[in-house]
Amino acid sequence: MFVKKGHYGYIRNRKIWTSLFTLACFGVSLSIFLIGWHVIGTKKNLWTVIAVLGCLPGAKSAVNTIMFLKAKGCPAKTYERIAPHAGGLCVYYDLQFTSYERTYQVDSLVIEGKTVCGYTGSAKCSPELCEKHLHTQLDSSGHKDYTIKIFTSLDKYIDRLDSMQKRETSSHTGEEVRQQILALAL
Repeated sequence: MFVKKGHYGYIRNRKIWTSLFTLACFGVSLSIFLIGWHVIGTKKNLWTVIAVLGCLPGAKSAVNTIMFLKAKGCPAKTYERIAPHAGGLCVYYDLQFTSYERTYQVDSLVIEGKTVCGYTGSAKCSPELCEKHLHTQLDSSGHKDYTIKIFTSLDKYIDRLDSMQKRETSSHTGEEVRQQILALAL
């Protein structure tokens, strides 16, 4: 029913559920307004105030819906190429990072030890700026000395995944960094 953040299909799933929730919120508010108008006979009643206040969650949800509708998830062909190489690595999909200046679409991201590497197939995503944004965010939360690399070539990214699997797993699990990365994503 719901796809967790970081799993393949998350963006597509959230587009559907945020759209439905937004419609439901505005539908309930409209229903309350119409019932109050029909029963009382005028728009100037307490039910109108309740209906207007009920629009606040709908408006918040509408903003989320717009953000998710603009986002693009990891294409199926890309996922199918990456998945066999993921192995035991902690791989995330469908991530959208936002900063004040721009949005960074990262189709896949791996966090292993002190290494964060990702792949973006979006021509709009600047890998250098995305790396800088993630460095800044991790540094500000006390996670220093991380190597962050965002690839634009799927073949190079898959090669990096293969080489990361061959390395022994470090003692640093990076669970806090994983939570931080997911918190940064849309």
